[in-house]
Amino acid sequence: GLQVTVVGEFPEQLQTYDHAELRLRFFHCRLVSSEQRHDSRYRWVPRTELGQYRFPAGNGPLLTLLESCSPGPS
Repeated sequence: GLQVTVVGEFPEQLQTYDHAELRLRFFHCRLVSSEQRHDSRYRWVPRTELGQYRFPAGNGPLLTLLESCSPGPS
């Protein structure tokens, strides 16, 4: 699996659907170690590659924020 260290938190996002309201919390993490399995649905990717993936609409504001961050560790 992945081992990460949480180094900060992004602003909470509120996503409203017809049937529910969802509060999304996002954390700024640094990768400590990775023992990724080929059958895993999850993996670590640099933020510069996030645009290559599909995300739910509620993640949009965070993705925009990440894209505008200054270059540095992902």
